Amino acid sequence: MFRTTWIFDVDPSKQAAFEAMYGPKGDWVRLFEKYEGFKETVLLREAEGGSRYATIDVWISAVAYQNFLDRAAGEYKALGKRGKTLVTGMVHAGQSA
Repeated sequence: MFRTTWIFDVDPSKQAAFEAMYGPKGDWVRLFEKYEGFKETVLLREAEGGSRYATIDVWISAVAYQNFLDRAAGEYKALGKRGKTLVTGMVHAGQSA
């Protein structure tokens, strides 16, 4: 399995919209599901109701993930632009195979 993790600082007034977009049935998952090799997205929220979140996107392999990035570049960029309106900061925390 291949995992890629992102950390987000979410605008507190936009947490519901963020969860809808980044959660396991959200816009990102609907995009990922169009491509072979996607397994699941896990959405984690900071303990005690904080506004920091993490997503862990799981793919069958790094190759499957890279194929997705190559083929979905336009959709990825457009969805990312929408997502940035919900956060005050974000960082790609890393990847693991």
